[in-house]
Amino acid sequence: MEKKQPYHPDHEALARYFSGEISDDEQLTIEQWRDASPEHLDSFLTYQTIWADLGTLSGSEHLTVDTGMAWQKVKAKKADHNTRKISTIQWWWKVAAALVLTSGMTFLYQSIFSETDRVTFHADGIENIKLPDGSDITLNAQASLTYPEQMDASRTVQLDGEAFFEVIHNADNPFVITTGAATITVLGTSFNVKSTGEKVEVQVKTGRVSLAASGQEAILTAGMKGVFEMNTRQISSAPSDQTGQALFWKTRTLTFEGETLQSVIEALETTYGATISMDNDNLGACRLSAVFDDEDISTILQVISLSLNLEVNKTDNGYLISGTGCDM
Repeated sequence: MEKKQPYHPDHEALARYFSGEISDDEQLTIEQWRDASPEHLDSFLTYQTIWADLGTLSGSEHLTVDTGMAWQKVKAKKADHNTRKISTIQWWWKVAAALVLTSGMTFLYQSIFSETDRVTFHADGIENIKLPDGSDITLNAQASLTYPEQMDASRTVQLDGEAFFEVIHNADNPFVITTGAATITVLGTSFNVKSTGEKVEVQVKTGRVSLAASGQEAILTAGMKGVFEMNTRQISSAPSDQTGQALFWKTRTLTFEGETLQSVIEALETTYGATISMDNDNLGACRLSAVFDDEDISTILQVISLSLNLEVNKTDNGYLISGTGCDM
């Protein structure tokens, strides 16, 4: 089966959009594409700038343009345009617009929008990067982060996968993360973001974070978790898991404070991918207080057995915990 290519409006569709000669369905499709990523928004605004300047060329039917020289000027100025406000339109955009009108705009459109001043970092394992604004990001394995080479004008980044953010505060230039269908606006904080095909999950360690999607918003503070479910298009918030399970990939630490053994086992199975069984139901009611810092699963189970006077044996399928248990 032929793989469906992602939607990208062509120059004729965008021309219909800016001229107002467009159907409601096509307008919605273009606006959804525009809002899907910072790169799409940048392309949209650049094209809008060109279109806004077309009016100054009306009546210039006999305008003669050296297309080769004009294109070199467009190429030379493109990087500068990306870091300037749209209001500072230069004459070379008029030349570009003239090329659009007199020479066809397919080559101009594709060449301008294929260039970018954004960097994409792919993490093979757990890797740390420092962004141009000084923010520190820890990416989990297979995650990727796209961000501007310069962050003076914009601090909007795009995340695929999971990452822990320690963001430098700047009230005049907020840090924004787009991931999936959600937008996360940082109000000066450290937090974890995990984006999958099913949900976007934000765990706040310090400060505050805004999680927004589908017309909803949740303000999350330290110790809170926000989740946007893709299928229901709903945002929910709740206290974070205090065991540290969500951040284990980064901290390698689990903390249990009076947790039932049943809860401890569920956390260990999820974290380590292990299978752990109990030989009687009374064991689940036992309670454990312990901190495990970068320990393997065998060591953790040995500590549990000694602390609760239980026995742990390795089996073909995983581990078996035995003992008299605790009162329900």
